[in-house]
Amino acid sequence: LDQPMARDLRFIIGNLRIAVELERIGDQAVNIAQRTRTLNSHPPLPRNLHLEELGDTALDMLRTVISSFVNQNADLATDVCKMDDVADDLNYRILKDALDYMASEVPAVQRSVETIIAARCLERAADQATNIAESVIFMVKGVNIKHHCQAMKESE
Repeated sequence: LDQPMARDLRFIIGNLRIAVELERIGDQAVNIAQRTRTLNSHPPLPRNLHLEELGDTALDMLRTVISSFVNQNADLATDVCKMDDVADDLNYRILKDALDYMASEVPAVQRSVETIIAARCLERAADQATNIAESVIFMVKGVNIKHHCQAMKESE
């Protein structure tokens, strides 16, 4: 009765990992806020729809992974792993758009770099949501898929 079961230990380990990832996501939010303050002190850059989409994707991933944790739903966690490619692609597009803009508008270099860094923070938050998803799958199924989300995506 007092001896922990494997599931109990997975739950404890998973919670510890998730707490670390949530703290890192909070750190990314602080970095984004700092970049936004810097960007707001300069004339605006052209609207970047990819940046808005990346923000929406990262937020959707975070909401989904929290739901997967609360409901102990490994299928939702797997969905988050699959969404990571979208975040990676959007981050690449933002980088490319910013580099193209910097080439044509030299005075915009600092603002473009701030945008690139903010996009990287969003993409990193999405990666951290994926890490949480991996922990949820470990807790629910007892399977460690750390660094194997890509293989899961390719098998479907």
